[in-house]
Amino acid sequence: KQWYQRRVAITAGNLNEDNALSGVIHHLIQAGENIVGRRDGETVPAICLSGLSIQKSHAIFARDGETVILRPGVVGAKTKVNGQTLNGDRTLMHQDRILFGSN
Repeated sequence: KQWYQRRVAITAGNLNEDNALSGVIHHLIQAGENIVGRRDGETVPAICLSGLSIQKSHAIFARDGETVILRPGVVGAKTKVNGQTLNGDRTLMHQDRILFGSN
């Protein structure tokens, strides 16, 4: 018998008011820390975003196996999960909706 390790791809996809543009972009959440932020930060983030209210290190996806935790990258970074402001670590569930920045 051969045993296969189960591999799980965890991704973050985009949502848009226009359904044709939703699900077009998918970011793979790797094991460990995945920084979300602007490209002009000290280190290039794993997920690059732009916008007036996006910080250089806006948020961090921390993945351990199949568990993903989202935490603010810096104090004052505007992030919401399912409409609730992200103030500290939050374990994410399938189909959670995350808003980075003001709009």
